[in-house]
Amino acid sequence: MSTWKKQACRKRKDKQINFIFKLSVFSEIINGLIFAIYASNKQHILRSTIAYWI
Repeated sequence: MSTWKKQACRKRKDKQINFIFKLSVFSEIINGLIFAIYASNKQHILRSTIAYWI
């Protein structure tokens, strides 16, 4: 009978985004410099993530 080894969980490979980066994107959107769609394309972030920040 074979024994099953417990596999380690896969680690997330998402970008770790710091607070200063979030604040800079947020302030650009709030001040009307860029739209959320443009910010998501420019920074390679999902629009839902930006909507969550706001």
